[in-house]
Amino acid sequence: LLRRQRLCGVQTQPRGRRETSLERARGQLPRRGCRKTLSSIITSQVLLQQGACNKPMFVVPGKVQEKWVEEYAMLFPEAKILNMKMTGSERHKELTMAQLYNWDAIFIADHAFKSLPLSPAVQQQMYSERVGYFDQMIDSFDELIEEDDALSSTAKKSMITRLEKMKEEWEAKLRNVASAKRLETDIFFDELGVDALFFDEAHFYKNALGSAKAAKLGIAANKPSQRAEDALQKTKWLFSKIGFKNVFVLTATPVVNSPVEVWHMLNLCAPDLLEKYQIANLDNFINQFVREEEKIVKKTNGEYRTERVVAGYYNLPEMRAIIDEVMDIKSYDQLVGFYEKFPDLLKDDSGNVVTDNQGNPQALKPKFKRPEAATKQQV
Repeated sequence: LLRRQRLCGVQTQPRGRRETSLERARGQLPRRGCRKTLSSIITSQVLLQQGACNKPMFVVPGKVQEKWVEEYAMLFPEAKILNMKMTGSERHKELTMAQLYNWDAIFIADHAFKSLPLSPAVQQQMYSERVGYFDQMIDSFDELIEEDDALSSTAKKSMITRLEKMKEEWEAKLRNVASAKRLETDIFFDELGVDALFFDEAHFYKNALGSAKAAKLGIAANKPSQRAEDALQKTKWLFSKIGFKNVFVLTATPVVNSPVEVWHMLNLCAPDLLEKYQIANLDNFINQFVREEEKIVKKTNGEYRTERVVAGYYNLPEMRAIIDEVMDIKSYDQLVGFYEKFPDLLKDDSGNVVTDNQGNPQALKPKFKRPEAATKQQV
């Protein structure tokens, strides 16, 4: 799942050309997944060679960081790669190297990326916006719950209290960053010169701030993910500097529970698209695509009451058309067809193709499986 390139109007300043053979890629890289690794590596090289970026950063799970570096070096042996471990005394050295030089690729684990803050001035601006967001959210929530007789007064009070508590947490962050003192040795994310971001396993970034209606329907996290919030703030800063481009998200599981998760990924990589269709506010997205109904539920105290729940989704063709503007999605059947057409043949140490007892060449089998519906809700 990738944001498509936007290279229109780019001033082309090509780097030294580095060629790679897709036949070599097929022969050397294990192709048991959805090929998002190969796609993103080649995309980054296209951006570099066309002058659309100078310093791309890949944010990947720590357990596969070395694998990413290995595959990048295998495809582009001459590439300048910085593999940031961000541990101990090496942390400042790696940050200094990232800041001083242009790199074909910088790799950093997702937990280390989260520990790399924006500068205090940028943080102040971001936190101030978040406090304002909560003010609007609480106002909207007041209107929503006043119209809903299914909610008990206790439930209404609990929801408002939770939102107010989250707002207070952001206000505390704002006060702390305003009084923070900067050391001469501090290097922040916005000072590295990174101008392109690739997020692997982007479904991990789905629980950023929701909305009043999402909270009311129970399709928003009780507490926003700090990892998702951090990534969202950094992409917002990057967009403010270079325009709405050069942020890519990759995942083999774009929709786990509901299309609302897709909205969060679009908000990370293409907020301008949401603005274009007037669904930048998650409540507007829910109004357009989420079908609600009242349902009688039994509470833990044994009482029954009605509440509004998600009953399904509508306008799905229109939603898919919006998604397709910036995302390339491959279905299970498309991937199976690709591997049948271009099988990964097993080879022995001498480079000879391994065959079975009937003399047929043996091939690696993809690891992915046909997805199963995670819910019985009508779609």
